Amino acid sequence: MEEILKGDFIKYGIIIATVFAVVIKVIQTFFYVKLMEESENIPASKNKLIKQMKLKFENCYKLNLGVNNVNIFVDKYMYKHRVGGISMYQLHRIPIVLGWLCGTFGIVSGLICYVEGYSVKIGSSYEIYGIGAILTLKLAEVILDTGHKKNIVYTNLIDFFENSLQNHLTHDTVKTGAVTEEEREIIEDIPVIRENKKEDNEILLRYQKKEKNKKTESVEESQSNAEAIIEDVISQFLS
Repeated sequence: MEEILKGDFIKYGIIIATVFAVVIKVIQTFFYVKLMEESENIPASKNKLIKQMKLKFENCYKLNLGVNNVNIFVDKYMYKHRVGGISMYQLHRIPIVLGWLCGTFGIVSGLICYVEGYSVKIGSSYEIYGIGAILTLKLAEVILDTGHKKNIVYTNLIDFFENSLQNHLTHDTVKTGAVTEEEREIIEDIPVIRENKKEDNEILLRYQKKEKNKKTESVEESQSNAEAIIEDVISQFLS
């Protein structure tokens, strides 16, 4: 323990962890900056996440005739989204956890030095490194202003889904009528991100076939009704 405390292992560990936390914070901020630009004009956005959310929202609305809580819908897909294999929730948590760990290790190491009678200079340096790590991360958060950028993205997404897209879908639903069970099955089969074009073509052909059968059945039913009416008229005339 004495060799570790008198060495530079903990100090270097605190420095490396702090730098890593700041890098994660920068990546998170960069993601929100790009998303903030894309969310200004969602209908024309080419961002994969926004397109996926828009398509999923439309499908959910058609299946359930509405989305009860748009905020929860946006939260769910934002936190599940991954950047380099790491979810947005983890990107948010990593700097916070590392900051507290660095601060804790620094302060605890300093206290141990005082208790064990080591140099006061060594103990105070550990405390400075620990508190410095926390202050550095707080300063990075203030400079990057990640929270504000995140709020803008959320506001833009919720505003579009709640006040624009939902009203548009409501108008279409009133105009065309409720979704039938067959249309519901088709919508459920459509993948959120269309990567398999062959599968999509099969779904489309199946839907077209069902529509064609419905039209054929409607024509046959009309012809049958017409024949019944003619027979009825002839029988009445002959009688």
